[in-house]
Amino acid sequence: MPPNLNAVDLYNPLSISEKPIHRGDCLDGQRPCPYVSCKYNLYLDINSDTGSIKFNFPDLDVHELSETCALDIADRGGETLEMVGDAINLTRERIRQIVIACLKKMRIKLDLSDCDCDEICRGKTTDGIIDYILHARMPSG
Repeated sequence: MPPNLNAVDLYNPLSISEKPIHRGDCLDGQRPCPYVSCKYNLYLDINSDTGSIKFNFPDLDVHELSETCALDIADRGGETLEMVGDAINLTRERIRQIVIACLKKMRIKLDLSDCDCDEICRGKTTDGIIDYILHARMPSG
């Protein structure tokens, strides 16, 4: 565990009924988000297969993060790959690789065989990538 981590942050004995269940329940909630066990919290990841915990920012306490909720970032939209990488402590290049892998899977599912996944990512924000995919699926004329 990181040395500055306050055990109360991880082991707060809140009942299940006190934790938000839907996005609307936490939309205007406390930030930084105190629910580090939420799958959308950026502070740590829990491997569902092994139960192991990975601290995404081992040198920071949860209260030192500029962003703690992935859904807050998604709601803003239009983030660059670099901004997404900063939010989850990955490089821009690694985010680009993940996006390309996802696009390749989507290309197969959406039958976008003529789509160049590398070209789609070049110079676009996350919204730009999504817009490109949506417009590629729209019938012309």
